[in-house]
Amino acid sequence: GKAIVGFEHRHDFAEIYGGLSRGLVNGVANRLRFGFTYSADDFTLSRKFPKDRLAVPQDRTLAYPWVSIESVQDRFIVERDLDRIQRSEDLNLGRHLQLLVGLSSPAFGGDGERWIVQTAASAGWRPGRRQLLLAQLGGSTRWADGEAEDLVAGGRVRWYLRDFGNQLLYASLGADLAHRLDGEDQLLLGGDSGLRGYPLRYQAGDRRVLLTLEQRFFSDRELFHLAHAGAAVFFDAGQAWFVVPPKNGDQDPLFANQERRILKDIGLGLRLGSSRSSQGGVLHLDVAFPLDAKSSVERVQWLVTTSDTF
Repeated sequence: GKAIVGFEHRHDFAEIYGGLSRGLVNGVANRLRFGFTYSADDFTLSRKFPKDRLAVPQDRTLAYPWVSIESVQDRFIVERDLDRIQRSEDLNLGRHLQLLVGLSSPAFGGDGERWIVQTAASAGWRPGRRQLLLAQLGGSTRWADGEAEDLVAGGRVRWYLRDFGNQLLYASLGADLAHRLDGEDQLLLGGDSGLRGYPLRYQAGDRRVLLTLEQRFFSDRELFHLAHAGAAVFFDAGQAWFVVPPKNGDQDPLFANQERRILKDIGLGLRLGSSRSSQGGVLHLDVAFPLDAKSSVERVQWLVTTSDTF
């Protein structure tokens, strides 16, 4: 959670695309897109870290035409009080597949030849009348000089079960991996990314796993005509760790001092969902207790965050 290097980052992005589709045919919409993307990242020394010249990532320019194919199965349903409070939520239990492939080259304005690949897949099921199961996979990478760079891939499974009337038991299991990340990117885990009993950005790595169990309580009462209230009791368990050492190997403090164990916490929180906003954002007020913390970690963690979901 401590800043050890710093740099300034400028990102310029532009994209144009168009597509073709026959629309919904036999319950499935297939789409073909063509486009061109320009993405430039420039890095300079930070005034706060004027001596960390070696920590400044290399400038990077991607300019590539691409083609994308997408298939969406129409099995949309409308639910309420899942991830939002007193809001209609559109969910697709159908199959959703997407693949994008592009080539960045100096001929198009890039700084080298790189293949760009992005992919995603998701689906949903109803194991029972009062249950929902949602799964998703995704990944992206660039391929240059016979090796993948900035590779990120992961998946997540979410399970919803109605209990105590229309209250909700929620479980989520996710895992991610990374390889040769760009210098400005990190795979982090902490209070701001799901492990609520620990400080922000508490762990870093090229692998990450997180389990969340949460009992959610919803109310249909509106407070001062501004917000709907909810509450949650939760348990988190997860870890981020390095399989491949960073560039500095065992001398890198992130690698040498990493905690090689699953960390766990419990806690409870209040949720306030805006009833006057079209976005329906949710304010989280949580208190969490780490179960595996070192003496340097506070025994009580207070978190105030905003989110699109419960």
